Amino acid sequence: MGFPRAIILTTALTGSIFLTSHLSYNTPAPKTFSFLETVSTTGSSIDVSDVTGSIDVTSWNEPRVLINGTIVVAGEGATPDYVRIQEQNTEGSISFRPIYDDKTTGRSYVVNVNLYLPSRVTITRIGITAIGDGPVQLDSLNVSRAYVSSQSGGIKMILTPVAHGDYSIIAYNGGGIALKIPSSSSFRLDAASGSGYNGDVTVNGFAQCIVDTRANAYGPGTTGATISCGDQSAYVKVQTEWQRVPAGNITIDAV
Repeated sequence: MGFPRAIILTTALTGSIFLTSHLSYNTPAPKTFSFLETVSTTGSSIDVSDVTGSIDVTSWNEPRVLINGTIVVAGEGATPDYVRIQEQNTEGSISFRPIYDDKTTGRSYVVNVNLYLPSRVTITRIGITAIGDGPVQLDSLNVSRAYVSSQSGGIKMILTPVAHGDYSIIAYNGGGIALKIPSSSSFRLDAASGSGYNGDVTVNGFAQCIVDTRANAYGPGTTGATISCGDQSAYVKVQTEWQRVPAGNITIDAV
């Protein structure tokens, strides 16, 4: 009769150890990172990709590029050390990309990035790719060409000044786009939400420009717009896509 009791005691002890180990687990504090890079005055390119959290891009008065941020983890056993940051500057081409080594179910790794660009240096091209649902925000950047995409988060962007280049802004899986652009600039802007199937495009201002809107052929609302200002020397593409969820809305304001 002592054998069943031994099994019960062993099971209870094992369960107690398991519960104690779970209760004693403490989530590691966020880990910070920082990179300071020198850029060429004749033109540099910057790529920030595979970011799972927020991305905040702004200008500052320093002559260099600063990339900093945090790595935030959740889930038992998760640690910021499971995220490797690949950052390099090759003859003025700066790239930043987190590598997520741990794919364990129940663990999450969120990388939040701040990017500071020199206000007195024109960046030839910037690429921003967010793969999570964190917001993406870009303010008053001196950039000739830009590609910005978000897998599911919203994008807010102030596009000023507008150089004679190309700009592409795309949000997927319900993420919306809010764009502010000077109506005094010269550009052609094409906006489309949900490939014309859903979402809504709203245009505010641009009295001195030509604005054409396209109604949703499959329901109420406006799913497309074209804005032509000045000699249209720059091209801006604004687009939201839908897959399993409705497309996000697009708002374009003149400043």
